[in-house]
Amino acid sequence: MSEYEETGIWKKSLGKINNHDDKYYIHYESLRNEYREFRKHANLLANEIARDLPDFTIHDSSHFDKLWKLADLIAGNDFELNPMEAFVLGGSFLIHDLGLGLAAYPEGIDQLRREPNWSDTIASILKDEIGHIPNRDKIQKADNEVILKTKEQILRNLHAKYAECLCLISWKENDHEYHLIENVELRDKYGPIIGKLAQSHWWPVSKLKESFPSKIGSFHPYPQEWEIDPLKLACLLRVADASHVDSSRAPCYLRSIRRPSQGSRDHWVFQDHLHQPLLKNDRLVFTSGSRFPNNEASSWWLCFDTLTMIDRELSQVDSLLSDSGRQRFAARGVANVNDAIRMAEQIPTENWIPIDARIKITDVPELIKKFGGEDLYGPDFTVPLRELIQNGSDAIRTRRIVEERPNDWGDICIRTGRDSEGDWIEIEDTGIGMSTEVLTGPLLDFGSSYWGSTLMINEFPGLLSKGLQCTGKFGIGFFSAFMWGDHISVTTRRYDAAQRDTQVLEFDCGLSSRPILRKATTSEILRDGGTRVRVWLKNPLKSMISRFPLERSCSACSLEDLCTWLCPSIDVNIFVENENCERRLVIRSSDWVDLDPEKFLARVWLFAEFSKKRSNKIDIINLMKNNLRTIHDQSGNIIARGCISSDMMRIFGRYLSGVVTVGGLRAADLHGLAGIFIGNTTKLSRDSAIPIADKVNMAKWATEQAKLIIDKIKNQEDQASLSLIIRKLNGDIGTLTVAYDAHGWINSQQIIEFHGSQDEIFIIDRLELMEEIKKYKLINLNSNVIAVEDGLQGILVGSLDYIWLEPHYLEEHNAEEFGKRFFAEGIGGVVLESLAKFWGITVDEILNASRYRDKNAYEIGTVDGRPLKVYPDMIIKKPEKRM
Repeated sequence: MSEYEETGIWKKSLGKINNHDDKYYIHYESLRNEYREFRKHANLLANEIARDLPDFTIHDSSHFDKLWKLADLIAGNDFELNPMEAFVLGGSFLIHDLGLGLAAYPEGIDQLRREPNWSDTIASILKDEIGHIPNRDKIQKADNEVILKTKEQILRNLHAKYAECLCLISWKENDHEYHLIENVELRDKYGPIIGKLAQSHWWPVSKLKESFPSKIGSFHPYPQEWEIDPLKLACLLRVADASHVDSSRAPCYLRSIRRPSQGSRDHWVFQDHLHQPLLKNDRLVFTSGSRFPNNEASSWWLCFDTLTMIDRELSQVDSLLSDSGRQRFAARGVANVNDAIRMAEQIPTENWIPIDARIKITDVPELIKKFGGEDLYGPDFTVPLRELIQNGSDAIRTRRIVEERPNDWGDICIRTGRDSEGDWIEIEDTGIGMSTEVLTGPLLDFGSSYWGSTLMINEFPGLLSKGLQCTGKFGIGFFSAFMWGDHISVTTRRYDAAQRDTQVLEFDCGLSSRPILRKATTSEILRDGGTRVRVWLKNPLKSMISRFPLERSCSACSLEDLCTWLCPSIDVNIFVENENCERRLVIRSSDWVDLDPEKFLARVWLFAEFSKKRSNKIDIINLMKNNLRTIHDQSGNIIARGCISSDMMRIFGRYLSGVVTVGGLRAADLHGLAGIFIGNTTKLSRDSAIPIADKVNMAKWATEQAKLIIDKIKNQEDQASLSLIIRKLNGDIGTLTVAYDAHGWINSQQIIEFHGSQDEIFIIDRLELMEEIKKYKLINLNSNVIAVEDGLQGILVGSLDYIWLEPHYLEEHNAEEFGKRFFAEGIGGVVLESLAKFWGITVDEILNASRYRDKNAYEIGTVDGRPLKVYPDMIIKKPEKRM
């Protein structure tokens, strides 16, 4: 006799002993036999689970047999099932985990590959490895290790859902079909409810009542009183399954054979320690006969957390049964889960005390204020605007993919108005909208981003693998809106929901109170789907806009100006609508790639218009707009549009910098480059970013810029400044001026002409020399002196610089060698490379023979007839001829 047949719950139902004269004898006997056959077939599939998920604890027949015993313990002696309920419950025991094994899928791995989430799961795994969403080519070429992880994740995530159809599918061999339930009538009548019950073990308890609202009658010829109460059975399945965590599930001998990974090992260890639970009063009592040493502390805490979960399941199920007028189970919780010290009396530790010293966040609203507001972003009015526009643009990009809309489709409208509360501002998008789960889940879960999450993959299967690129990563942007005000309403409707399903989440008193979720009124309904966020401002709108740093603008800013400046390369249409309902398009989707050059530069610099009173301004504008060139990625997409700039190029006293954008939004300024460069960011505050253009493409672009500069910029000092930027980008500077010597400004060819025959050359700092020239006017340099600008030009403003060059010098540990390498990466390297080519040797040979930052001062020329001494950056020595 099997273990399950010895339980009270079996004996009082399907296992009931009756004589042959009993009118129901044939029904008892047929159901018993059908269940045994059902169990035999299920056992074959269960035994295959370990092949696909070896890290998992036991899921074979011993597991679903044990559920009978636990159900018997939890339900109590007074609990009864009729035979049909026992058959259905037992069936759900048998199949609830079978989907964890590939054997449960008649078409094997090919069936999994057709799952909508297959490619998304690969993309998610690769994203964790490489830091960004991979393209389709990388997804299709994923290696075997990624495929194995994908299979494991799909099996785990799909198994509960797949259980719903397991009783109805078949496995074919030649002309024969095999089913888990061979009896056609039982399979057709009860297979669906068995599957739905099995699936429900992964649902939240709150979903059970709405999913199993009523009892199911018995079908002929079984007795009429053998009706089924699915809600009762679903409750019993979930608590019995949750409670099976003893040593029968994870024996140490099997653990030594399978050698589970560290992440799974804690599960095996703690379950191996546990004995079968007892029932005392209305609590399950879990005990251990062996102690947990300190090297198993993580397993003990996982055990504690698991028992806490079981306690929560039992408590929620008890409330559900009681509230619905059903018989309550005997077990209604787990003993001592509220006190780790008391739990250690039952499940002892060795040489350590289980003090729950986990990091806690006591004041969540205060944390959000700090890291979702001014403490993170600073007192910048534009931050909430940026974050809400970013959320809207991500939602629009999602909807484009889901509905296969054009790449330039989608609008964001920024509105302003005033009511009895004062000024308000709202941002509305035509994006994907939010379900109730998103509105009350990821949106309010500080630090949890919806994009790329399991919820997103489940709601929109296939989306991630279709190339969705979202700017949002950190799940904190929405909370920046509280920098504007405490009263906020979020109105949303999923694109595929009815207008009447528009919902409003409203915060009346900021983060200190609970928001309310309600149906939208008629005036609030969103006609086309999407999301609208309205914030009632703490301060008048004009005063908040005035906080925008004035040095960024040549005139007073409007909201339209700020949106233009903030979103220079965004790929959605941006509208601004004032309180008079006057609506104006301020940015057309992705218009930066073909925008008139002068308007393009005006957008980057926030110049409403260029003053043309002074000719030098016109010259600078014409020069820069004529030098604008694009950079493309491997797919042909434009990822940058700009030109080389320098400190000499200024308008209204302002340096003409460029910008790195992330998701179309401004993230960082650039020194030496003007225009827009698409980039990535990893900082929470998103106030810095790195261009995505690679070294090769940047070098080609910089080389082209050098040729344009030679033709259009005749000032040699300007050329020298620009050549440093081109050098930084690994471009070919060609015949641009790079240095200064006794002859004046010289290029790389002239370095050879004037200094190739010299055995010793002094390299000094050009910027220091220019200051001396400005001071004394008349300086005569020695013939073996070259002045170059020291170091490497910084590109990213206010952040760690992004070096497209290979930073070999960082590998050096010796200060002298480090300095030489650093020198060689800058314009000094142009001198070294020119001489090395002329002398027929390598740059390394010159560096080995030369001295960097000599501690002695040397005479390098005269000032008004007096000797001029400096500390040279490098003394270049021509190496002796090789034998």
